[in-house]
Amino acid sequence: MSSVTDFDQWDQALPHLCFGLNTHPSSATHASPFELAHGFPTRVPLTLDLSAHSQLTGDRGAADYALAVHNLHRAASDNVAAAQVRLGRLLDQRATPAEVKPGDQMYLDASLQHSPPHQVPYKLANRWMGPFVAKEVH
Repeated sequence: MSSVTDFDQWDQALPHLCFGLNTHPSSATHASPFELAHGFPTRVPLTLDLSAHSQLTGDRGAADYALAVHNLHRAASDNVAAAQVRLGRLLDQRATPAEVKPGDQMYLDASLQHSPPHQVPYKLANRWMGPFVAKEVH
């Protein structure tokens, strides 16, 4: 048995790695990228049960198949939205307000500065301004 680190030629290992990544279900969408692109899960040697696959693709018309793919994408979108809500709740629980005292140094977000876009391209602009010293806290 060999591992990826044993390969000297990545061109031999890369197709297997891509297949593994594209067939692994996402924890956010509960579907694999392959399934979202093609509308049915992949068939690999361990899951060659054709009955499950024929129920998904079967002898149905193109409109039914398109509707099934649309419903799969909608379910994945709903799962991603639910995952974002869960992540937002988790981050809200961890958030702590900043305690600023007079004399503290701080940097300000430069994206909040409203300057004309023609002056400096975004890639070259400073991301932060400062340091500034807090004189008083309101």
